[in-house]
Amino acid sequence: MDLLVIRHGIAEDRDAFAASGTDDALRPLTDEGRRKMRQVARGLTTLVPALDLLASSPLVRARQTADLLARAYSGLPVTEIAQLEPGKDTVGTRVELDHMGATLMGMWVEITVSVAEINGPALVFEFTARDAIEQVAKGKHNRFIVGIEKTAQRLKAKQAKAAAG
Repeated sequence: MDLLVIRHGIAEDRDAFAASGTDDALRPLTDEGRRKMRQVARGLTTLVPALDLLASSPLVRARQTADLLARAYSGLPVTEIAQLEPGKDTVGTRVELDHMGATLMGMWVEITVSVAEINGPALVFEFTARDAIEQVAKGKHNRFIVGIEKTAQRLKAKQAKAAAG
């Protein structure tokens, strides 16, 4: 499976929306954002005729974007991934790399990454690398979805420990 990452369409102004006191997760697309995303979705169907999976974060603007893409892809269902909520990030937990061949200096290398597994907060990506002649590498990259605030607290504690030591 190839992975396409599409940022949401043009959304309401962040600062103006924040001034309303409404949670940013509820910030919707603008009329212009919906119009332009419909155009993007139509164009995308000519470049990528079929999708295996259409996933979205729970943010309103992301879900609206996914719904517009779903319509362009004949009603493909949208899978909402709760772990893609605000305040989350990913950290790498493991990288496996098999080097299979040398590449000449200056030769272009294409790296293809696909999502191999999503298991709750655990993500596994598989990748291959090939130059103009042959495959030169393959491997896996494991990542884990974490809370930004909790990670920042851990790093701050580690920084304090390092400064004291």
